[in-house]
Amino acid sequence: MDFERLLEPVTPELFRSEYSDRKPLYIPAPEGADKALLSWDGFEQATSIMANWPKSTIRLAKNKQQLDCSHVRTTAAERGVAGTSRTGTIDMAKVHELLAQGYNFVGARCEYILPELGALCADLNARLNVRATAILFASFRNIGSFDKHFDTNDVFAIQCEGRKRWQIFAARADSPVKQDRAAGRAEDASDEVIFDEVLGPGDVIYVPRGYIHEAVTQSDTSLHVSISLHEFRALKVVDILRDLVLDDPAFRANLPDVRNGDYRVIRPMLTDLADRLAGLLASDRLVEEIAFRQNIRSQPWHRIDMAEVASSPRYIVLLNAVQDRDAREERLAGYLSTNELPLVERRVVEWIADRKTFSRAALAAEFSFAEPSIDAMLARLEEAGLIAEGRRG
Repeated sequence: MDFERLLEPVTPELFRSEYSDRKPLYIPAPEGADKALLSWDGFEQATSIMANWPKSTIRLAKNKQQLDCSHVRTTAAERGVAGTSRTGTIDMAKVHELLAQGYNFVGARCEYILPELGALCADLNARLNVRATAILFASFRNIGSFDKHFDTNDVFAIQCEGRKRWQIFAARADSPVKQDRAAGRAEDASDEVIFDEVLGPGDVIYVPRGYIHEAVTQSDTSLHVSISLHEFRALKVVDILRDLVLDDPAFRANLPDVRNGDYRVIRPMLTDLADRLAGLLASDRLVEEIAFRQNIRSQPWHRIDMAEVASSPRYIVLLNAVQDRDAREERLAGYLSTNELPLVERRVVEWIADRKTFSRAALAAEFSFAEPSIDAMLARLEEAGLIAEGRRG
């Protein structure tokens, strides 16, 4: 499934102009179209793989109360592998016991397990500039998993098995983020309902972040997948600025002591820092960094192709054959400074400089969004004498 099929019969253009981050959208299953991405067999497959994942992968809830998942954690000693990293994974036998008692199941990271979900998330990443993740919900009749709440990301919910009633309320939190103290709380929500439908297999609903909603199973069992769209928020600019200012000694200086309440001693320094930040905010350097991080964040998860790995050219990093560290760093700095490289190529060079050898396949997996320009980058590095193609054998 891809973005267009998910929205069918709504077009991507209409979705972007009328609904995206604006209002909910209900898409009943079109006649003859099967959008139900997951069956109970797929659920069993997914949960069997989750048994090897950290306990944070799943949540269990009953009557709107979440269970402490330490109850379903297995220990290395139980598995007979003490001293390994397997400690703290999930004991699915315990999970199945709790499901039999009516606990609802929430499982994350399903885009890495089920190919259909992985393909859909990858397409959403590319189309919407997001990092899409798939969360699986298995629930039972009239046993609520969560109270009325809002999510801090836009969500596409796809009903796969059974029937679930969705209610969306008029109240909407203003651009909520995970760091909000009140994130997800809905105690003060209006009771005005703007959407109230029972979703069946193949039905899809889009809920923008901040809209308060509640979903309750109406059949004996229900299975649905929520695709959560993690956007690149403006708050990320603060993180990027922190990285960029590390190059400026003014931001590494000690702050004056203002404990006595005399703030005059710090004002000149803060004014200077504010001017420097203003310069960065207006710079192409910041915009280029934002674009790079958006590309890294939204690029598809690279699946291993063994034929590609076997035939991929390998390279020796000649730069790292230089024994003297200062000389090595000077040569790298010289290459970076004498060539006006775009940021992505600088990052590729830095990635290569951390290795003695590498394969083209590994480089393409790390920077898959830059695949069309990788060969040209490698040719320039070969011409500069920093790398050389090696022989297999």
